[in-house]
Amino acid sequence: MYDKRVAQMVVQETKTYKNQISIEIKELKRHRSLDQNAMLWALITKLCDSTCGSHSTTTMNEMYCVILEEANIESDFILAPKECAESLKKSFRAIRERGTRTVKTDKGEKEMIVYQTWIGSSKFNTKEMSDLIDSVLDKLADLGVYDAEIQSIMGELNRA
Repeated sequence: MYDKRVAQMVVQETKTYKNQISIEIKELKRHRSLDQNAMLWALITKLCDSTCGSHSTTTMNEMYCVILEEANIESDFILAPKECAESLKKSFRAIRERGTRTVKTDKGEKEMIVYQTWIGSSKFNTKEMSDLIDSVLDKLADLGVYDAEIQSIMGELNRA
């Protein structure tokens, strides 16, 4: 009944406009929660510890890229000089070098880096984030990594 009243209010409101209006109706998708973000990074830490023996910033960032890539999260490729790496890191949540290309310029040839970039999970909705967490849990299970913290996360996701 509440939805019907809201719809009636919207119809009444639209009558106050003399010009044409545009209305977009789409499913509300909640942004990922801070709890989901904390879960993801706790799991990435465990994944790094079990595969690399540590969880340095470098290994954590590389593992995050691997996870995003394996989950088929959309990425882009950018061709840029090496000195642009820091500004790319500020613009994208995850980047990694994928190779080099030599580009001809009016001053000769210049070595360029091919960067793969991802916006990152901060733009995910709760479903997309749950799917990403599930993929990390699957990866940990494949490696035989299971502990109380993982069990707790699985319980929170109703996956236990």
